Amino acid sequence: MKIRLHIERLIVDGLPIEPRQGRQLQWVVEAELTRLLTQNNALAVLGTGGEVASLDAGAMHMVQSMDTTGLGQRIAVAVHGGLGGKP
Repeated sequence: MKIRLHIERLIVDGLPIEPRQGRQLQWVVEAELTRLLTQNNALAVLGTGGEVASLDAGAMHMVQSMDTTGLGQRIAVAVHGGLGGKP
């Protein structure tokens, strides 16, 4: 299965993200979520074309010293879980 993922808009409220870090964060989320979806390709949402208008990924625990990569990976795991994926 080939997966192509594009996040048009990523909104993160209340996080200490500089505007210049936004694109990097989006790239990390796309890369990690693609990896998770490829690894666990049995998600029901993929069978319906995979388009999701919006998704509540729930709450995440943040660590003060978390960098953009760590934050992006956590967001991707939360979104994957919101899509029905297993951790």
